[in-house]
Amino acid sequence: MLAAPSLSDVDLPTPAELDYAPELAILVALERSVPLAVVALIASHPALRDGLDLDERDTTPLLSWLADDIARQLEALGVSLTRYRQAFAYAQRRRTSTPIPDEVPL
Repeated sequence: MLAAPSLSDVDLPTPAELDYAPELAILVALERSVPLAVVALIASHPALRDGLDLDERDTTPLLSWLADDIARQLEALGVSLTRYRQAFAYAQRRRTSTPIPDEVPL
């Protein structure tokens, strides 16, 4: 079964983070949507709960196979989203460790 990441309100980007990287808004929305989509697919296709058996490919509905494919792609997307957030956090730490002055003298 696919594992769904867990997010709390602490994981929401701050306004300052969104000023620096506005894409975080939609990426967090995706992070929160991915596990819901996976759970919905599993609920709609109970065969996914135990995993699909290739020996039963002739009797398993096509929609179940496609749902399994989507769920696996969503899982990979979740991993990529997590990596992006980790890379952003690293870049943020590096950026704030060498502060840039608000005004550059002329």
